[in-house]
Amino acid sequence: MSIDEHHHEHSRVTDQPVAALILALSLAAGILLPSILYAVVLRPSNPADVLVASSICLFSAIVYLWTLHATSIVPFRDPWMSKSIFGAAIVAILGTCTAAVATQLSASPHPREGTWEIYLRRVDPETQKRSCVWSGKIILAYSSPRNSYVGYAEDKGENECEYGVRSIRLVDWQEQTNELQISIRNFAASDNRPSDKLVPTEQLSFVMVGGPGRWSSKQSSNQTTSYLYAFEMLRPE
Repeated sequence: MSIDEHHHEHSRVTDQPVAALILALSLAAGILLPSILYAVVLRPSNPADVLVASSICLFSAIVYLWTLHATSIVPFRDPWMSKSIFGAAIVAILGTCTAAVATQLSASPHPREGTWEIYLRRVDPETQKRSCVWSGKIILAYSSPRNSYVGYAEDKGENECEYGVRSIRLVDWQEQTNELQISIRNFAASDNRPSDKLVPTEQLSFVMVGGPGRWSSKQSSNQTTSYLYAFEMLRPE
């Protein structure tokens, strides 16, 4: 063998591990990296989510090992190794399915959803006496774009409260800050409902305190329109 042929053969042998390493890294980026990013972005907050993320990472690792074996980069020398790989793949698939079912059957991640009894009262700033403005039921649902609970109150028709409003059109309850805003619809001023007994604005704002089945507005020292009103929410028995 000449010197040139020997050098060429040596270069070919040296390039094989480099090419195998590049292929292995490429497969890792295409198979392992997406599952890792999914787990990081998901940030599991309950056991079902943790199981889903773990199963996906395990399954992608198994696919990666099987691909290395199929491309002869890392061949399995013993049959039991390949059998173990396929067994782990089955476990990962079953784990993902179990977690998905558990997530569907688990309790709602938004515990304030559902039916509430609400009470809006006017507060006398001198005597602190509370007078009825509106009471009834409302169904809240979580709105992802708003990051809040949104609901519409029932239409009661006539309101016998002394300081009554015709209806509460919208309730928007921020989950993080517990700030709650209600939009109301007044009656038209009349002899039976003089203007001084109507709510002077179409929107009231409160900060709610309490939980889990009883919330009430926090009294504020800020002399605004909402200062004259109190808002309470109760879970129906």
